[in-house]
Amino acid sequence: MWHQRGILLEWHIYQLVCSSLKDDYEGVRLAAVKLVWVFSHVYPEHIVTVHGSAESIRLVDDGFGKICNMMNDISMRVRAEAASLLGSLHDVSPHFLQQTLDKKLMSNMRQKRTLHSRQRECYETGEWSTGQRWADDAPKEDVDPESMSLISSGACGAFVHGLEDEFLEVRNAAMDSLCELATHSATFAKLSQDFLVDMFNDEIEAVRLNAINSLRKICRHLQLREDQLDIMLNVLKDSNFDIRESLREMLACCRVSTKECLNTIVLAMLDNVGRYSEDRSSIWNCMMNLGRNHPSLVAAMTPVLLSLHPYFESVEPDLSDSAYVSILLLVLNAAADCPTMLPLFPRYMASHYTCLRNTLPHLVPSLPLTGVSSPGSTKSEMSSPVHGSTSFFSQTLQRLSSVTTVGLSIVHFLALFVFVFFLIPKQEISWEE
Repeated sequence: MWHQRGILLEWHIYQLVCSSLKDDYEGVRLAAVKLVWVFSHVYPEHIVTVHGSAESIRLVDDGFGKICNMMNDISMRVRAEAASLLGSLHDVSPHFLQQTLDKKLMSNMRQKRTLHSRQRECYETGEWSTGQRWADDAPKEDVDPESMSLISSGACGAFVHGLEDEFLEVRNAAMDSLCELATHSATFAKLSQDFLVDMFNDEIEAVRLNAINSLRKICRHLQLREDQLDIMLNVLKDSNFDIRESLREMLACCRVSTKECLNTIVLAMLDNVGRYSEDRSSIWNCMMNLGRNHPSLVAAMTPVLLSLHPYFESVEPDLSDSAYVSILLLVLNAAADCPTMLPLFPRYMASHYTCLRNTLPHLVPSLPLTGVSSPGSTKSEMSSPVHGSTSFFSQTLQRLSSVTTVGLSIVHFLALFVFVFFLIPKQEISWEE
C-alpha cells in the first residue's frame, strides 16, 4: 500500500521480503511475490548477494529467479500471479531469460552429467582413479541444496512448467508473459516458438486461441518450419470460427522459408474453402497476404498453381470457383512485387484480372495486364474484336474530320462506307441488304 501511494521503499528490506516467499499462508506469499516484483522495478541495477553463496548479481535478475521459483508453489493463485508478473521484467539478463525454457535433469539439486563428460573432465585435469586407494574417485564435495544458485533451480524451466500447468489460468498467464518477453528479444522469440506451437494442441479453446494470438504478435521474428505447420494447420479443421479466423490472421503475418511450406499452406487453404464456405472472405484475405509476403516463392510455384504446360494450352478455369479465385489472389499479389511473373500468365488471365479488379478491388493490386499473352499467341489474338473495331472506327473519324474541303455529309457517308465494308464480315451481309 505504501508503494501504491508513492512512498519509496528502501532496498535493505528486500531480503526480508524474500524470506516471506516461504511463508505458510497463501496471502503472505502472494503479497511477497508482488513486493519482489516492485523491488525489481525500483532497484533493477542494485547488486545483491545470493543467499548462501558468494555470488553477486543484479537485483532484477535475483528477483526474476525468485519469482520463477514461485511457479512451483502449491497454490494456483500464487503460480498464476507469478506467471503474470514475469512478462513485465524486460531488463532481465538474457542468460536468466533463456533458462526459463530449459529443462535440466537435476539430482539432489545437482545437474546430472553423462559418463563421457565426466571422463573428459578427468582427462583434462589429469585426475584418474588408480585403484590403489579406497574411494579415491568419490565426490570431493557435499553440495548443500540451500547453497545452489537460483539460476539453476528457480529460473530453470519456469515457463515450461507454467505452460504444462493443470490450471488454464496459469497456462494463459505464462503464455502472456512469454509473448511479452519475446516481443523484446528476437533470440528468446525463436526459442519460445516451439513451445507456443505445442500449445495449439491444448484441450481448452481459450488456451489454443491465446497461443495463436501470442504467436501472431511475435511473428516478425520467426520463420515457420514444415514440422510446425503440420501441427498448426490442423487447427483449420476446428469447429470454432474464432480459432480458424485467428490462425488465418497469424499465417497472413508469418513467413515461411521453403517452397514446400508455402505449398502446404496453400493446400490447407484450398481444403478449408471447400470445408467451410462461410470463411471464403477470410481465406481470400489470407491468400492475398501470403502472396505479398512471399513473391519469390510464389513465382517458383506459378506453373503448378495455374496448371500451365510448356507446349499445350490449358483449359480456362471457371472464375466462379472459390478455390481458383484464391489461387489468383495469391499469384496476382505476388506479381505486384515480382514483374517477371507476368510473361508466365496464360491468355485468359487479362480478362480474369479485370473481373477480379472490378469485384474485389481491395484484394487485387494494380497490374499492367492489358497486353499479357501466352508465348505462342499473336498480336491479333491479344486484342478483342470489339476493342479493335471501336479503335479503328474512332481513328477513321479523326482522320476524316481533318478534311475541310469535303462537306460534312460526304464525311459521314465515307465513314459509314468504311464501317460497313471493312468491319462487318462479308458472309454476314448481302448486296440486296
